[in-house]
Formats: sequence, structure tokens, C-alpha cells
Amino acid sequence: MEKQQVENAVNLLESGDSVGITVFADQAIPLQSVLSREDYKNSVIRNLRYIDSDFVRYHVRQGTDYGVLILTALGQFGESGTKILFILTDGEPQGNEEKLRENLSMALEEFSKRKM
Repeated sequence: MEKQQVENAVNLLESGDSVGITVFADQAIPLQSVLSREDYKNSVIRNLRYIDSDFVRYHVRQGTDYGVLILTALGQFGESGTKILFILTDGEPQGNEEKLRENLSMALEEFSKRKM
């Protein structure tokens, strides 16, 4: 159901909008770079349908490190336009929550500087 909602959002993209996919557990792996060309919408939807828990287990170790995901995702965003980050997970947060807050704060501060 969640994947269907993301697919619906991808289908609403307009010319010039961008989308990317990152798989994460204890590390984050960009599966598809942030893309903006219209013909990549179908590629994103295909990749989204392919991702399941077996795929994640094969490519990354166990864990749910939101900090690593957020830092990776923010690093992929361009400098202009609205940013939306969908996080689909079946796990509980693992890792140091204080470190997550620190990393998120630093990443958002750095991201804000790039926009100026």
C-alpha cells in the first residue's frame, strides 16, 4: 500500500521535478540517482516495485539507521525547488538517537547554506 502511494506521487511529477530511490538499513545505498527527465518516471516505478525485504537483506546488513538515510538523501537533493522525502520502513530505529539528531541538524544547516 505504501509503495502504491509513492507510485501515485511519482505519477504526479511535472516537467522539471526530480525523484530518486535510496534503500537503507544500517547503511544507505542510492539505487537510482535523483532524476528529472520525464522518461525516467517508469524506471523509478519499476525499481520501486522490485524493492522488498529480501532485496534489502541481500544488499545491506540489518538495522534501521534513519540518520544515514537522511544524510544520504539530503546529499542527493538539488539546490532549488521543493524537497520531499518518503521513508518506507518496517523496522524500529536503531543506533544512537542523539547522534541522529546531531547529524540531521548538521545536514539541514549545510543544506540551507547551499540554498543561499
